[in-house]
Amino acid sequence: MIHVHASGWAYVVAGPPGAGKSTLIEALGRLLTDTGRRVAVLSIDPSSSVTGGSILGDKTRMPELANNPAAFIRPSPTTGTLGGVARSTCDSIVLCEAAGYDTVLVETVGVGQSETAVADMVDLYVLVVPPAGGDVLQGLKRGIVELVDIVLVNKADGDLLPAARRAKMEYLSALKLLRHKSGLWAPPVLTVSAIEGAGIDDAWTTMLEYAPFPTVFFARSPCVWH
Repeated sequence: MIHVHASGWAYVVAGPPGAGKSTLIEALGRLLTDTGRRVAVLSIDPSSSVTGGSILGDKTRMPELANNPAAFIRPSPTTGTLGGVARSTCDSIVLCEAAGYDTVLVETVGVGQSETAVADMVDLYVLVVPPAGGDVLQGLKRGIVELVDIVLVNKADGDLLPAARRAKMEYLSALKLLRHKSGLWAPPVLTVSAIEGAGIDDAWTTMLEYAPFPTVFFARSPCVWH
């Protein structure tokens, strides 16, 4: 049994179906590659419980990133694995880092409050939620919200902008009532518009501000190969 420790930085982008995770990763990936980073995206797609097949269509929502020579996108099926990720996701993160990708973005399947397995595989947990996706009581539910490091309220544009601002305040209120991984970092809640690119710079700046914490206080668990 070999314990494989990762290098580089891995970020998970999780959230319910329809939150705009793929579009957000496309916008964030463009920003990172424009600054000289090499980005790997591991997109997890649910498998059918009847046929066992997967559509693996998240890559089609990232057309610019898919054609970027500084980016790599790999869709994978869950094949029945729970937790929002595939069985080989942890290994894939390590392999992407070994191949020279300094930033790995993991897009989970559409998750609920209990899909938390990916938290131990990454350095930073980003929860993406849509506007009007539930009131403050939804934010209080245990599980995924307790583990997040940053909350992004996506689709903060057009007619949904007021709803996005309300959702931001509701999640800020909810997070104050939860115990977090560290008393040194209070998970911020930001509004973004992936389709317009608004707030993406601020979101990345916030992720960089979090960077020292995993190294010192709660480093991700190593992968285990048998």
